[in-house]
Amino acid sequence: MPFNKLAQKLMTLKLFSSFPEDDLKSLLDTNTHSVKKYEKGEVIFTEGDTCRSIFIILDGTVIIEKTDVSGRYLTVGEASKEDMMGPNVLFSKNSIYPLSTRAKDDVELFIIPKDFLLMLCQKDRVFLEEVLRITSSRAFMLTRRLSELSVRTLRQNIMGFLLTEIKRTGNNFIRLPFTKKAWAENLGVQRPSLSRELKKLQDEGIIESEGSSIKVINPGKLEIMEEF
Repeated sequence: MPFNKLAQKLMTLKLFSSFPEDDLKSLLDTNTHSVKKYEKGEVIFTEGDTCRSIFIILDGTVIIEKTDVSGRYLTVGEASKEDMMGPNVLFSKNSIYPLSTRAKDDVELFIIPKDFLLMLCQKDRVFLEEVLRITSSRAFMLTRRLSELSVRTLRQNIMGFLLTEIKRTGNNFIRLPFTKKAWAENLGVQRPSLSRELKKLQDEGIIESEGSSIKVINPGKLEIMEEF
């Protein structure tokens, strides 16, 4: 991508908004970086790979995954435009990725080597603060998500999602924003396991489930059970 076009694209991101455009163009012209595109389903990096750069998402969405002891891929989270991947790993002692990522759809990434990233941080304090904010927020989210997957039961995770949707919409009728297959992958289980648990909740009179719609009949009971 030409420097001018890349600089203009970066200026639309909050991370780079404090840089004067001419200064950013000059930095891009004199430092090593790259822009790379990945097609849907393509692996960006794999758990155990060495981290040498950070990735800033210019377009598209990335799925973040973890391999469990049985070899299954558990969806830990997603990252989308303007999100950054890798800074916490890049500056760690071993610089080894603890998670894998792949493109959820067509993705375009701006790749910044460590030396260039340090230079950008030295050039602009606002940029440095934003890098630290993004890094901290992402690390907190991933830690919480991994804790949920490892500690909470499937039933608790289902209930947690349903309660969150009720509070968000103010409605006991929930239309899933994704397929049940995608929901199961996000929970780190097979779809039949998710279906069995939903049927149990339905048999217990807590929900009614049909297709992509779920009606919570007894939110109070759902909330009490989710705490255990």
